[in-house]
Amino acid sequence: MGIVGTLGGGRWFDHAARSGSGRVLGPPGLLFLSASVTTTAALFAPVGWMSIALFVPSMLSFSFMLPWGFGAAHLLAGPGRQAQASSLVMIGSGLVGPALGPLFVGMVSDAAYAADIPNGLAFGLLIVPLASALSGLVLLVADRRVAAALRRRRTAP
Repeated sequence: MGIVGTLGGGRWFDHAARSGSGRVLGPPGLLFLSASVTTTAALFAPVGWMSIALFVPSMLSFSFMLPWGFGAAHLLAGPGRQAQASSLVMIGSGLVGPALGPLFVGMVSDAAYAADIPNGLAFGLLIVPLASALSGLVLLVADRRVAAALRRRRTAP
């Protein structure tokens, strides 16, 4: 999914950027929202193969978002500032989910275990679809704001 998401996301971003609308974060936002639903279903799937299949959109969403994130950052940063924009996208995309996500899942899981809730890990893992939904909503808000900023830049003297 990493290769498919990155290549597909990059090609689609290039097309979106050439369109001139400035709407360059909507598709990954919608994919993250969809992934939150399928990931929730995957956590409750009765058989392993179904769970794996339902996790595919989640795996796709992260790799699909990266070209859009880097591309939007480069458009906003402008010439001469793309490297700094890239580093900020790397920090944003790597710090919260991959770095802090396991900590939060473990904390919820441990709290559930301490409260004698069976299968506390399942409760902890429900943070993943919540994070996907929040990421999707943030990307949709950012999509509107980026488009407005790019429009202002084009109309400025």
